[in-house]
Amino acid sequence: MSHLPQRNIVMKRFKVLIFALILFATISLLATLAFAAQNESQMEKYANQADWDSNTSLSEETTKRIRQDYLDYYTKAHTPDATVDDVYIWKYYGTNGDCVAVIMNDRFTGHTLALTSDVVDGVTVHYRDSNKMFIWTDGSFQRLQNAYDMDLISKGNLIDISLIPV
Repeated sequence: MSHLPQRNIVMKRFKVLIFALILFATISLLATLAFAAQNESQMEKYANQADWDSNTSLSEETTKRIRQDYLDYYTKAHTPDATVDDVYIWKYYGTNGDCVAVIMNDRFTGHTLALTSDVVDGVTVHYRDSNKMFIWTDGSFQRLQNAYDMDLISKGNLIDISLIPV
């Protein structure tokens, strides 16, 4: 009989703990939903300002220029005998004015098979491997953060790019 009051105390504490966990989970869910709604409205605001065109393909002339610039910029640094035939555009993300978003590669470079990402001004761009995107313009290549810092791309551009499947 002396164990009954102790058991009641344990049950009361258990009920208080369960109530606290449910309350915490509810508050966390509401905060997450509020943040997601705010973030979505911010993304819509910036996306509506963007002029990123990912529906058209690159011209043959632009493709050749990008491949030659990448050969000169990167590939020849580690493989002096490489030619433009060794370089290719792995993925084309789109164009905005003179800026072209691409992932480049050559037949000499391997990449780690691990999901990676770039986060620029709160926008995350995901990749399937360690090969990350460049913004090419007028013969030079910039990583996303540099392109953003140089005002080559906007936050709206970043959001548009981030929504393109990898």
